[in-house]
Amino acid sequence: MKFTFKNLGPVDGAELELGDFTIISGRNNTGKTRIVYALYGFMTTFTALVAEKAELFCESHFQKVARLSTLDIVDKLRTEGGVEWQVAKEVLMEEQNRLIQDVTREYSDFGISQVFNTPKSEFRNASLEAELRIDLPATGRITLNIRKDLDLSIRYDQGAFSLRLTGTASASDDIVESFILKSSLERLCTFFFLRDPFERRMKPFILSSARHSIPLFINELDYVRSQVMRAVQQKEDGQNGGADQSSDPLKNVSRYAQPIHDNIDFVRSIPANAEKHNNIPQNILSGGIEAMMDGRFTSINGALRFTAYGNHKLSFDIPLHLASSSAWEMSGLYFFLGYLKGNDQISFLIIDEPESHLDAENQVMLARLLARLVNSGTKVLITTHSDFILREINNLIMLSGAYDENEKGIEEFGYEERDKLNPSQVEAYYAKNGTLVPCDWDQFGIEMPVIDETTESLNKTGSELATRIIRKSKRSSHAV
Repeated sequence: MKFTFKNLGPVDGAELELGDFTIISGRNNTGKTRIVYALYGFMTTFTALVAEKAELFCESHFQKVARLSTLDIVDKLRTEGGVEWQVAKEVLMEEQNRLIQDVTREYSDFGISQVFNTPKSEFRNASLEAELRIDLPATGRITLNIRKDLDLSIRYDQGAFSLRLTGTASASDDIVESFILKSSLERLCTFFFLRDPFERRMKPFILSSARHSIPLFINELDYVRSQVMRAVQQKEDGQNGGADQSSDPLKNVSRYAQPIHDNIDFVRSIPANAEKHNNIPQNILSGGIEAMMDGRFTSINGALRFTAYGNHKLSFDIPLHLASSSAWEMSGLYFFLGYLKGNDQISFLIIDEPESHLDAENQVMLARLLARLVNSGTKVLITTHSDFILREINNLIMLSGAYDENEKGIEEFGYEERDKLNPSQVEAYYAKNGTLVPCDWDQFGIEMPVIDETTESLNKTGSELATRIIRKSKRSSHAV
């Protein structure tokens, strides 16, 4: 999947192709967060966008390929049980691309500003384009169950396109109302072209840059929400003849971008999910977080807690808001891995700056955990400034070339087979001058100039300063 972003704040124009593991680095204020937020918003609203464009698209599509209106086809389905026509696969592919363009244009015009929860004027010329590469089968059949005794199906076979209404009910049964059949037809047709790629194959979950603050302020956020709902109710009562005690109940409500809003809802859902499973994580990868934090996270009576293990000088169990910033930081990923990772729909994880509040060793451990997540089938996208994460990713890439499968010796560096990353799994970019620059890579890893240049500069400066100190020391000793 390939995406193009234009006029997105500091991003003039950038292309992003997703790999199994996608990495974006770059200096501050170069548009990395804007890109991932816009991408996340598109993926989460994709199905709704398709549904919104379905009626107009299907009307023009059927007129083009069958010389029939949508209602003409509905009438034929009701009276004859089916309709068919000839259409080349190339034409269908052109129509698929047109539908994708319709959807991305709708998102660019209205969706981007909604994702950032800001006036449209802030993103007047912003756009997202998508190259989804969804194959259309040479032959195949898709069926939609309209109700218990009636199915609508599309069949395409080497140029023959047919629609059929089948079941125990009569096709002309008055119960089958035209508008129900019409909406079902539009839904099935758009599904034929796009197959809901994000809803069924890449539904995303994001840990936003504000995630570490949410557990700390969740009670205050819920209090504000309850006050707003109370004020709205009072306003409605006032409009119905009661006392209006609030001129504008939403006046002081903060604006959150959609990823932050979704993170807040996720944190609200954690206690119910954790306590449903008796605080037993449902995925072993959450153990990686426990190893990093030397403790675990739980929910007791709706309150999130952090329990340090006994190998501390003093083990303890405290409310999460009293724990360290690193604990807040990792709690979201822990609960995602433990209680949402098993959801087949969630197969794409986005983390904005995963290194926040982590020491160097934990950043290295996190890189390994993300590699294991990728190798378990979840696609991952991160933005990062961490040299430690990037160095470890390069080590994991070299690990795949240094050892054959099941070859002994991999343990000497503390690695496991599931830590290996094939370079073909990784797509890496750095944000610079209003665009995304693809990183070069080989069997030794990826090159990240924005970090490598800074590291080389620091090393050069340090070496020069050390040399001057040595020279000064020698001059002083000679003078004595």
